[in-house]
Order: sequence, then structure tokens, then C-alpha cells
Amino acid sequence: MQAVADSTVPQRDLLIAAKGGGITFVGNMLEQATRFALGVVVTRSIGAEQFGLYNLGLTVTAIAGGIALLGLPTALTRYVPIYVREGDEPGLWGSLQIAAIGVGGTSLLLGVGIFLFARPLALMVFHKPALTPVLRLASLGLPLVAPIQIGIAVTRGFKHMEYRVYAQNLAGQLTKFATTVLFLSIGMGVMGAVAGHILGGLVAALLLLFYTHRLFSLRRPLASAVYHIRTLLAFSLPIYLSRVIELFRDSIEMLILGILGTTVSVGVFAAAVRISLVGKMFLMAVAMTSMPLISDLYHRGDMRQLARFYQT
Repeated sequence: MQAVADSTVPQRDLLIAAKGGGITFVGNMLEQATRFALGVVVTRSIGAEQFGLYNLGLTVTAIAGGIALLGLPTALTRYVPIYVREGDEPGLWGSLQIAAIGVGGTSLLLGVGIFLFARPLALMVFHKPALTPVLRLASLGLPLVAPIQIGIAVTRGFKHMEYRVYAQNLAGQLTKFATTVLFLSIGMGVMGAVAGHILGGLVAALLLLFYTHRLFSLRRPLASAVYHIRTLLAFSLPIYLSRVIELFRDSIEMLILGILGTTVSVGVFAAAVRISLVGKMFLMAVAMTSMPLISDLYHRGDMRQLARFYQT
């Protein structure tokens, strides 16, 4: 009986990984299709130069958002499955608070900084005065990084990959597409496109908060938490450094074009990059789904089943 029970565990984990990877892959495909269609609509509506300003503004805030994460969502993905398995609700509640304060506070500070220094950034760094209002508007969406990324981490930790797809890939992208088309149709130009991007993020953030609350009630006293600050930071900070390097590596071409080139070249490059991302989506989907499962197996010390999982 024990052998039968043991054999079902890796099969169950593989099924979860396969199902979650499939759901995530489909969600990523839908998101990329929507982004591609949106890029075509925006470019045809406002031209390559304005599309370049749009992408440059969002690239700057995306880098700031990546810096604001501090590696904490990745740490949540690592430890949430452990807290769930052990029934450690105070530890989970404390980790959520740490992530919310760390990511939320940092993203808010960076957003305020970009808003206040948008003009010097646009003039002295990118030499594009028209970028100033785009940066200011885009900076308003930075605080949404916290609920989105923490919500994704928690739902992944609970092994519900579909919630991220519903919130970010479907509802968020469709809202972004619909509102952007609406704003462009009434002549708002590049500012309308940025506003649509922010509204899509807002919808995704609200849905992810709802799903997080469904999995783990957020209506509980703050003082009931147990804070594993050292544990979280010991895991998150090394990963954070590598993720920041990766973030700059992926965005450096856009930044260099923005600094040395024209906004038209930025727009053309951004359109080409969207096509090249399609090839990476399946690998990204499998990696996102597997992380909480690997964390759970490693914490249980089940190296044999972990090896089988890797081999498969």
C-alpha cells in the first residue's frame, strides 16, 4: 500500500505541472496575441514615433517595477506551499505583510520619483521632451506592481495557475485592449494608450486580490502574524540581484535606442520584440508552474521523487 501511495505522489505532481503549464501557456499565447493586435492598432493610430514614446515610457516603469520587487514574490512562491502544507497561517500572513510593505513601499517611492523627475529624465537622459508627460502618467501605474506580483506568487503557491491567467492574461489584457481602443478613438493619442495600459493593470490587480482572499482570507488581525523576515530575505535577495541583471539585460536594447536613437526606431524595435517572445512562452509556462511543486518536494526531503520530476 505504501508503494502505491508513493507512486501516486509524483504522478499527481506531474499532472499538476502539466495542467498548470498548459493553462499558463494558453494564457501567455492569448496575452501575446492581444499585445500584438494592440501594437498594430496603436501604431496605425498614432504612428511609429508615438508608439516609440509609449514603449519607452512603459520600459522605464517596467524596470522600476522589477527593481521594486526585491525578490519577495519569488520568495513567496518558494515558501507559500510550505506554509500551506504545514498549516502555518500566521507564517503565511506575516510573509504577505512583509511582501506588501516591501514591494508596495518601494514601488510607491519609485513611482513618485519618476513622476517628480520625469522632465530631467526625458531631457537629460533620453533627449526627448515629449516623453515627459508619458513618464508621469506611466508612473501612476507603478503601485499596481505589488498586488499583481504578490497575487500571482500566492496563487502559484497554492497551485492555482488558472487565477493568474484569468486575471492578467485575460481580464487585464482585454481591458487594456478595449480601453486603449476607446481612448484612441476619441483622440487621446499616446496618453490614451498609456492610460489603457494602467487600467488593464488595475483590473488584473483587483482580480488577483480577490483570488488571494478566496484562497487565504485577508480579513484577520495584523498582529496574528508571525514574521520570518530573515528567512524571506535570505532567499529573496540573491535571486533579486540576478533578476535585476536579467531585467536590465532584456531592456538594455530599448534603453540604448531611446537614449541614442529616435523614437521611431524604438517603436519599430518594440514591434519586432513582441514577435520574438512567442518562442519563449512554453518554457516560461513550465517554469512558472513547476516552481511551487519543486519547492514542496524539496522541503519534504523527497529527493527521489524530485529527481523523477526533473527527468520528466
